[in-house]
Order: sequence, then structure tokens, then C-alpha cells
Amino acid sequence: QHVDWMRAQGGGDGPEAVAASLAACVSMPWRPAATKVVVHIADAPPHGLGERGDGFPDGCPDGHDPLLTATEMLQRSIACYTVGCEPALGEYAFARDFMVTLAEKTGGQAVTLDSAALLGDVLLGGAMEELGLERLMREVANEAAGAAAQAAAEGGALDDEAIAERVAAKMQSRGTRCYQMKHNAKIVAPHAAQLKASPGLAAWRSAMPAVEDRPRGRARGGGGGG
Repeated sequence: QHVDWMRAQGGGDGPEAVAASLAACVSMPWRPAATKVVVHIADAPPHGLGERGDGFPDGCPDGHDPLLTATEMLQRSIACYTVGCEPALGEYAFARDFMVTLAEKTGGQAVTLDSAALLGDVLLGGAMEELGLERLMREVANEAAGAAAQAAAEGGALDDEAIAERVAAKMQSRGTRCYQMKHNAKIVAPHAAQLKASPGLAAWRSAMPAVEDRPRGRARGGGGGG
């Protein structure tokens, strides 16, 4: 409900300051033991993605590159769940590709919504998924350490593959389960794999595929918050 009343207006171009907002997320004072989840809700791409009419075609004027920031988020265990607002997101050539790339690079999921009504389910689903994954990783680490210690006590040693087999068998026997958000709102992103493989936006722009020009919606929020 809080998001649903918001209206974006003003500005001189379509792309937004997504790179700056992601950089701000990384620099937040996260508690070390916290499950770190960011939800990025957008109907426009970041600057520097190669969209027509971009007021900052070379990217964020502060020098932030969202592809590099996404890699840093993964290293810091900050998962990003991206929510693409349609139909506005589809007015851009590569916005959907970026949303999928950002989610996949950070270990989150990308979904598309045409209404804010289901946003609460996405927020809760993403949080539950991350909590479940972290609990599962702790269990795996504990089981692996136990299997290695048992082998050493018996006068032997196990390689990684053998440890993995023992851990998998033990957890399967216990019926271990993990939460995963399920949805039927997958974003279609034909160029996401190429964007994800790119070392940065500059490299992406030099090799990005040619696409048919499409009309843009309202000019909004050039340089505004993503």
C-alpha cells in the first residue's frame, strides 16, 4: 500500500540513478550476522546501459558501475530481488535484461508485476528464501565438518566428493527442505546472459546487440533515485 500511492514524474530522461542506489545499499551498516536482502523495484534501467535518449550515456556520473556493484553484493552475501514494473519496463531495450542480470549475479530472483498488490508476497518470499538458504548452508558446513572428523578418527581421510556424497545422503535421509520463492511472473530477458558475462557497462556498450528502436513513455527522473 505504501508503494502503490507513489507516482514518478519530472526529470529529463528515462534511465535512473540505479548505480548510485545499489552502491548506497552496499555501504549500509549491515549487521554481520544479518540475512541481507535488497528489493529493487523499478520501471526504468540504470544510466549507461545503452538506451536511446540517456542523459548520462557513459553511466553514473559518480563512477559507480552496477554490474561491478552486483559482484560486490554477491561477495558480501547481499541478495537482490528485482521487481520489474510493467508495462513501463518493456519500453526500454535492455531494462529487463538488467533486472534479470542484477538478480542472478547476487543470488536473488527477478519477477515482473503489473500491480503493487503482490509486492508483499515478493518481499516475504525473498526473505524466507534467503533465511532458508543460509540455514541450509550452515547445516551443510556442520555435516561436512562432522564427516571429515569421523573419517579422521577412523584413521582415514575423505576427498571433497566423498564428503559431499555423505552429507547429501545424511540430509536426504532427514528429509531436509529449504524455502524457495515460486512465481509465474518470470521476466523475459533475451540478452541477460550476454550482459551478465560483461565485465562492466563500458564493455557491454561496445558489444551490445542491435535492437529495434522503440518509443519511450514519459520522460522521467533523469538522475533520480532508482
